[in-house]
Amino acid sequence: MSTRWTQRSRWLLFPLLLTGCPWLQEPDPTEPTDDPELTRAGVVMGTVVDPSGYGLGSVVVSVGDLSTTTNSQGYFVLDEVDPTERAVVRFDQDGFVSTAEIVRVRGGESTWLDEVLTPHGIVQTVDSASGGTVTTSEGASVTLPAGFAVGPNGTAWTGPVDVAVTLFDPSTDAGLASFPGEFWGTRTDSTETLLISYGFMDVSLFDPATGDRLDSASGASFDLVVPVPAAMEADAPATIPLWWFDPAAGEWLEQSTATFDGTRYTGSVPHLSIWNCDVAADRSYVVGRVVDCDGGGDPVMGARVTVKGQRGWTSGETSTPSDGTFRIPVDSDHSCTLWPSKNGEEGEQVAFTSAGTNGEVDVGDVCLGVPPVKVTLTWNAQPQDLDSHLTAPGDPREHLYYGTDSISHAALDTDDTDGFGPEIITFYDLRDGIYRYAVHHYSGSSDMSTEGATALMIVDGVGIYRANPPAGGQGVDDVWQVWDLTVSDGQVEAVTPLNTIVRSMGSTDMDAFDP
Repeated sequence: MSTRWTQRSRWLLFPLLLTGCPWLQEPDPTEPTDDPELTRAGVVMGTVVDPSGYGLGSVVVSVGDLSTTTNSQGYFVLDEVDPTERAVVRFDQDGFVSTAEIVRVRGGESTWLDEVLTPHGIVQTVDSASGGTVTTSEGASVTLPAGFAVGPNGTAWTGPVDVAVTLFDPSTDAGLASFPGEFWGTRTDSTETLLISYGFMDVSLFDPATGDRLDSASGASFDLVVPVPAAMEADAPATIPLWWFDPAAGEWLEQSTATFDGTRYTGSVPHLSIWNCDVAADRSYVVGRVVDCDGGGDPVMGARVTVKGQRGWTSGETSTPSDGTFRIPVDSDHSCTLWPSKNGEEGEQVAFTSAGTNGEVDVGDVCLGVPPVKVTLTWNAQPQDLDSHLTAPGDPREHLYYGTDSISHAALDTDDTDGFGPEIITFYDLRDGIYRYAVHHYSGSSDMSTEGATALMIVDGVGIYRANPPAGGQGVDDVWQVWDLTVSDGQVEAVTPLNTIVRSMGSTDMDAFDP
């Protein structure tokens, strides 16, 4: 069971985009083709927002060689991620500090992340030949020696350099949410420890002409000034280790030290990155179990459990095992708050006081209402607008799509109108009867099959169904009928693949969307 320290951001998302209009014609069905498959790969999905909670579009989200971009509302879906105990999920966007999140990826399960990207604090042009000092409005600074930069090929950079300096405040929710990786670091003696941050800052170098990233010169020394939040000054130690974040490995590594003058830390470092003033925390543990209180108290597999401590850290279990249990390292002898989440839904919050060093607190069962089904749709730049449609049992049947973005027990979380997706539908409950999921080609050139359209249906406790449209046609107003989902006694009884194209239908023509 993974028990590394993790970050957590909790932000309200903004209203969904609603566009489109109906076009009604007679149906012209094609023959169904190969069945969708139940995949054993994992899915990483979620949202990326700025510190104010607004969704960020065009953020590159990557795991290894796999990558995708967020839609205009900040949503992303990364499909076919190999199961692993520790995946590094990277987030990159021009004008923002790059960051990373550590997750466990389980086969046939989805992992949800809510990520915060922080814009660069100050960007100042400095001549590489002479060096200089860049200072933020909060008093954080970096002093750069002559010849401090090298180009992408490792040769000395002799021209101007854009130096971006950003200070983060770990005493705030926004600062904690922006913390890269885990609150866990490797000391110079190779032992590992929990971390308590007293302030961290990013220094990044760019070519002013192209925006390409530059590196710091080997053998250079850089002087950093990191202000300590006022609420943390009284507890700040006289000297503190400095740790840098390795984005490729997703790890914090100890490499230098800094001294405290009453309001700030100063120290010298051998290269530029995100640097962090951290002390090692005395460790104890919190244990418990995540259960589905809406599903008879069954244990929840794949839940993310987050613990927030009063000294400016978060810790957690990235993915609970099949019995729903967790054992999480926490800062000893302090007040903490714990909550579970899965597929974008949060459970109850539990307050507790952690045990003394190496001790353990058992919080028992923690409730989480798990969405029973989630459906995602992604595609390439064209067609410009593909629309997800769900019809649900009822009298009359309910129709969920861009024109009605919520029904009694499901919602369209995000509607994408400019290519790529994702579009995401979440079921909050299941009614007995037959659901149908279909995709309408609303606008844009090309067809669904040649432009990478992929539908994923995540059935909790069962797995992930994957489908691609059959070849041929699929022009504007055609409908791809994907699955029928049969529910009995509140449980998924059968998933019936359709994979059929119905020609020339409108967004409200129920002949294409009803079973």
